[in-house]
Amino acid sequence: MSLVTCLCVTHERHKWIPWVYAQVMKQTCGTDGRVFDSSAVPHQLSNRPCDPIAIAPKRNIALASVTSPYFAWFDDDDWSHPERLERCVELLEACPQLVAAGPVDAYKIDARTLAAQPYTTNEHLIFNGAEFRTSHWQRFSFAERLAVGEDTDWMMRGLRGQAYGVVNKILSAWLCHTRNIANRADRILFERTYPAQLTAFKAELESNPEYQR
Repeated sequence: MSLVTCLCVTHERHKWIPWVYAQVMKQTCGTDGRVFDSSAVPHQLSNRPCDPIAIAPKRNIALASVTSPYFAWFDDDDWSHPERLERCVELLEACPQLVAAGPVDAYKIDARTLAAQPYTTNEHLIFNGAEFRTSHWQRFSFAERLAVGEDTDWMMRGLRGQAYGVVNKILSAWLCHTRNIANRADRILFERTYPAQLTAFKAELESNPEYQR
């Protein structure tokens, strides 16, 4: 059995599915990747009907499927450092009292220009950069009443009064396609520069035929 299950929920973004699988497969830590897509595509693993717009029900389906000791969330257009899962596993394995581990810093990238800006979360951890201990987090469901912000709500409830570990390295980045009023990171202004740390991201993205700017 893999140490980490990698979960992605998506809808009608078929061209990005090969991308998210590539992010999982390049990890240096053994993983099991699963995509939960409510649209009719070959990668659909869920047999529970749910609102194609609502993310929270799909997250609950995905979360319930995990049997590995740890799991991590991926968006279908995130970039992940190859050592993202390994760095988090090291902390969680060494410290059984931790319910999660991950960075507080990431890069946000403008999908049109590929300009980037570092971002530090106001929450405890970067949701899509962290790794979670299954035995703790399967006790918490995503609030299906929430149309946006279900990830932050779930993480804040699960971390309340719990110990977690911080990895002092940027391990993930995400593309911003349109303005997202629910995300505080959207208030960041992009620089017209490209950080050296994201050279791998740019090379992967521009060589990926599924990506269309």
